[in-house]
Amino acid sequence: MMNTSQDTAKDTTVRVPRDLLEQVRLVARAHERSLAAEVRVALTEYVRRNSTAGETL
Repeated sequence: MMNTSQDTAKDTTVRVPRDLLEQVRLVARAHERSLAAEVRVALTEYVRRNSTAGETL
């Protein structure tokens, strides 16, 4: 997958259910991170776990 300026986290909008967002907020507080940082970490970990061998982040 090629990286373009539109493939960055700044340009991405993700809609999540309110209850899931509240859970992420609680985790962010526990880890002393901002909500945005916690979402970024969670998405990065998810992509790494679910990427096929030939893909890069």
